[in-house]
Parts: sequence; structure tokens; C-alpha cells
Amino acid sequence: MKWKKVILLFFLTLITACAVNTQLEEPDTENEQTEKEIGGKEIEDNHFVDHQLVDREWILLSLDGEQLIEGTNIILAFDESSFSGFAGCNGYGGPYVSEGDGKIKFVEYSSQAEGCIEPEGVLDQEIKYLRHLMKVDHYQVDGRVLTLSKPGGKKELIYSLREPFEIDPGLLNNSTWQLLPSDDFPLIEDSIITISFLDGKMQGAGGCRNYQGEYQAEGDQARFPLTMMIGEDCADQDLLIQEAKFTTALELASHYQIVDDQLMLYLVTGEELLFVRID
Repeated sequence: MKWKKVILLFFLTLITACAVNTQLEEPDTENEQTEKEIGGKEIEDNHFVDHQLVDREWILLSLDGEQLIEGTNIILAFDESSFSGFAGCNGYGGPYVSEGDGKIKFVEYSSQAEGCIEPEGVLDQEIKYLRHLMKVDHYQVDGRVLTLSKPGGKKELIYSLREPFEIDPGLLNNSTWQLLPSDDFPLIEDSIITISFLDGKMQGAGGCRNYQGEYQAEGDQARFPLTMMIGEDCADQDLLIQEAKFTTALELASHYQIVDDQLMLYLVTGEELLFVRID
């Protein structure tokens, strides 16, 4: 498992690592000619907003004809003028421009500078992915499949659409859940981790100390932008380590699903946390 402290661009500002982070101004209409500033230079183009792309989450299936390293996950998402995602180790994002005939250009990107050592080769895979992304000049959406191609039509990046769950975020409000042991998160025997939700606030037992913070839920998307620990450290170092893994997992949360009395929290890394309702 790779419990790295990485956070998606969806809700936090990234540390600039590979390029100066610039932001495109959103066009007033899908086809209106607008001026944008990229890397300090004003350019003029017809930026086309393709609603087959935006407000969707795409999961990478193939990188230059090869499957991803087992246990890794790469995500790409678009809004009307910028892209963001998780590259397997770090969050990334930046501006893009597109045209109605399938042309697209990822202008530049910013990325966190977090190093990853597990699984073996994940950081090299991330570097390769981002290099390929910057060379793409064409896209095609065919149902649930997004293909990004380089000049000459070579299919470099193939993604699958993540279908959102139909869920009312109000189901989280005024509820309490206990974490169950799983392959992705084995629990120390007799340790208890819980989470409670109420009006945008959360709190719970971390297995060592208590914690509190904020959460944001929209549709099936869940974010935990702020978590604070309460009280003094416990003497058991294993419980402290487990607690840190859990709070890091909350930072990595992407979306969730509720089925009967079970809550599944999905992480950008591809791992899952399973809870059972206790109140």
C-alpha cells in the first residue's frame, strides 16, 4: 500500500514542480473568441468546451499501449478551462485549450513534489504519463472511452469514464460510522476508528486520539480538506501509525457510496475504506 500524503488539485493549491502554474480565463460561451494569458503571453483562440469531457472523472487504462503497474491509479478530470487529477503518486493540473474538431493542448502543468517508492516504478510511471500528456494534440470520446493521441494519430493514453453513483449527500448528515478491517486497511486488534458527520463538520475516534474537521459532499464526491487531532499522543506507537494512515486516507478521498448500512469511501489511489453504520 502507498499511504502517501498527496491531495488532488480539485480542492487544494499545488506546489509548483514542473512548470509555472497559470490559469486560463473561462470563456463566456463555448465558441466565443477570447484572450488568455499562458506563461505570461497573451494568445487568442477559439476555446471549445466539450461537455463530453468536463465534469467527469476519467481513469487511465493504458499508457502508451501498456497496462499500469498493479496497485496504481491515474485520474484525469476537466472543467471548462483547466484539468486536474492524480498521476499515481502526486496530484497535478493546469490549463488546457481545445477546439471543436477534437484538437486539444495541455498547455503546462503543476505537480506536487512528493516522492513515492511503492509500488516499485510508480514515480517513473508518473513522469512518463505527464510527459505523454504534454505531447497530446487530439482527443476522442467514444461512449465511456476517452483516447488522447499524439501528432500522427498514435493512441497514447486511453481512459475509462467513472460513472458517478446516484446518491443524496444528505444521507451522510447526522450519521456515525465505524471502520471495518479490510485488505486495503487492516486494523490493529481491538482498535476502533469512527467518523461522524453533521452539517459540514466531522469528528471521530482515530484509534489513538480523537479528531475533528470539515467535509464537503456534492453528489458522490467527498472531500476532507481539514482534519485536526485532539488530545495527547497515546503511548502505543503502532496505534499512532495507524491513526496517521487513516487521516492521510481521508485526505486522499475522492468519492463515496452508501449501500444499506455500509459506507464505502474511495481514495484517489484506488484503495477503499469500508465503514458500517453505528448510529
